[in-house]
Amino acid sequence: MSAEKPKLTWEEADRIIDAATVEVRDDAAPPAELTVTVGILSFRHAATIRQSVESVLAQETDFPFEIVIADDCSDDGTVEIIEALQREHPDRIRLLLARENLGRHTGNGRLNFIRLWRANRGRYFHLLDGDDWWTDTGKLAKQVGFLEHHPDCTLCWHRGRVIYDDDVPAEGRLLEEIFPPGEFAEENDLDALLWANRCLTSSVLYRRGICDTLPDEFLHVRIGDWPLQILHARAGKAGFIDEIMSAYRFHAAGMWSGKPVFDQVIGFFQVMAEIHGWIPETWRERYSAELGRLLGHHFAMDQPAPLGANPSRSLAIVQEILRVPGVEEAFAEKLEERRRERVAVAEKREAKIAGLREKVNEQKAKIEELRSKKRKAEADRKRGKGWFNRGA
Repeated sequence: MSAEKPKLTWEEADRIIDAATVEVRDDAAPPAELTVTVGILSFRHAATIRQSVESVLAQETDFPFEIVIADDCSDDGTVEIIEALQREHPDRIRLLLARENLGRHTGNGRLNFIRLWRANRGRYFHLLDGDDWWTDTGKLAKQVGFLEHHPDCTLCWHRGRVIYDDDVPAEGRLLEEIFPPGEFAEENDLDALLWANRCLTSSVLYRRGICDTLPDEFLHVRIGDWPLQILHARAGKAGFIDEIMSAYRFHAAGMWSGKPVFDQVIGFFQVMAEIHGWIPETWRERYSAELGRLLGHHFAMDQPAPLGANPSRSLAIVQEILRVPGVEEAFAEKLEERRRERVAVAEKREAKIAGLREKVNEQKAKIEELRSKKRKAEADRKRGKGWFNRGA
């Protein structure tokens, strides 16, 4: 749906990735049974990348794992930091550097992610952004153990802590401090993830082999982590560990969190529309209806948010979302429902006001009646006094 960049084909994407990638690694062969590849996405993360990497290196496991850092041509010192880390841990860290910025080809970080996804050599894969980190040294062992004992689960996630930087305004703090809120079973079906992005990227461990081939639209979908979770959850169960084991840094300069609130909201609806075709048919009608209702609810709010940084583009996105089968009907139904609610509220308010007016009028009538009686009494008193004086 994005109009900013021409859409790439997978063939073009592969060519660009191959031409741009410079791999830095130890020549020694990987362990025969590498259990986990932890892929770290890096772009201008000089202030945070060391904390991110060291939180992975600190994991206490009885199985081998590796770290692959994919940097998208950072120009702020990030490359020098990860090169130093790779020299410090050559047997644990591989680097995928870039000769050019890959993000300019799609307007998102998708090409950088794809080459990282393909670099996976473990039975499991974990994605981590270079400004997030893990807070529990037993996290990786717990999640691998969970997936080993729950073979029906294609991914496993947990709760995390949302850390807001000081530059994030109050209206932009959309997530709970502990995320996700709510209760989840140990094993959840697609329904648990379908209606909202409930998994922090820093929390999800994927089983390898579920999505070796990604859909064509994945190159251009606005965000990548939630659609990736959907692709896995539709093939099995989504496991959940009710522990806080990672941290998500929410800051004004982030690729997603740095956008105006409306752009974040409408962007999520846009993603729901873009992955509509990935949803199993048994869920699709309900999915479309929910998308329409969510969109309608947002536009029917009493005080809707401003239309983002580019209102005309936002409205164009809305028009495209409404073209998804079943969405426009649910959208119109939600607007009509809110209209009826407003009419009912207005009628109730008017009835209340009319009742108050009637009571006020009743009080006025009583006051006037008392005044009239007072005037009559005064007049009678004066008449009585005059008669008595005349009789004297």
